[in-house]
Amino acid sequence: MSLRFDLTEIPNYKEACFREAKDSDGVTIVDENGDARCSMSPTTDYIVMMTMFIGMPCITEENAQEFFHRSLFYEKVFDSFHVAQNGKRLLTPQDISSHIGLRTNSSRLSKAEFLRSIWSSFERESPKVDV
Repeated sequence: MSLRFDLTEIPNYKEACFREAKDSDGVTIVDENGDARCSMSPTTDYIVMMTMFIGMPCITEENAQEFFHRSLFYEKVFDSFHVAQNGKRLLTPQDISSHIGLRTNSSRLSKAEFLRSIWSSFERESPKVDV
C-alpha cells in the first residue's frame, strides 16, 4: 500500500509545507508561465514519513505532544534522517505544531504497540554479542 497524505487541513499549508524548487545551482525553477515551481519542504516530507514509523496517521491539537514524543524517541533510538538547510537535525516542537492538520493513511499503533515495534526493530538491527 502506498502512503497517501493530505496537507490541506494544515493552516497556511502552502507556506508551511512547500518551498520554491531550485536547481543544483540554486536557481529557482519556473514553469512555462514563468511562475516558480514548488516542492514539498524536507521537513514536511520527513514528518509525512514519520507517521508510518511512529504509528500516528495524523497530527491534531490533541495528539501533537505525543506525536512529538514518539518522533523524538524514534530519532534518539535510530538517529534522525531529517536533513534541513543547516544539516541533519531532530524534529522540533515547532515543526510538529506547524503541521497540525496533516493526515495520512499510515497504520495507527497504540503506545504499547509502538514501543514493542521500536524494541523489536532495535533488537533486529543491533550487533550480536559473540559468547
